[in-house]
Amino acid sequence: MLFLHCLYYLLIDLCLRLRGAGNPLLSHIVKIVRNISLKIYWRKEAAKRSGHYKIALEEIEGYIADQKTVEDEIEARELARIIGEFLDTLTLENRVIFMRRYWFADSYKDIAEFMGFSEKNISVRLTRIREKMKQYLIEREVFV
Repeated sequence: MLFLHCLYYLLIDLCLRLRGAGNPLLSHIVKIVRNISLKIYWRKEAAKRSGHYKIALEEIEGYIADQKTVEDEIEARELARIIGEFLDTLTLENRVIFMRRYWFADSYKDIAEFMGFSEKNISVRLTRIREKMKQYLIEREVFV
């Protein structure tokens, strides 16, 4: 389990470095890593039936449209690009907090321990980041 924990943080660092370098392989690498992570997560959580991943998705789903048609898929890719641009506007700390919550579905407690902040601080930061993202999406006329 310790090995997976270390691998997890190495992958976060890799993704952030590749994103900063503008690497075209990033999207493929991230999809592969995310799919593997989700498989491991679902296997681990199947016994527990924990809902923290569902809660993380519910927090952000109001800002993101479902992908149902080809047009929706194109819009989703555009939305992903815009969200990527938004993440570039955040500080490194806030970007890591956002990614850990909404990409890796970490709990507030886990993020707080990793970042060295209180759970309340993480909660407040995520609320502010979501509001900033909402405004960013509204300004670009993509908020649904």
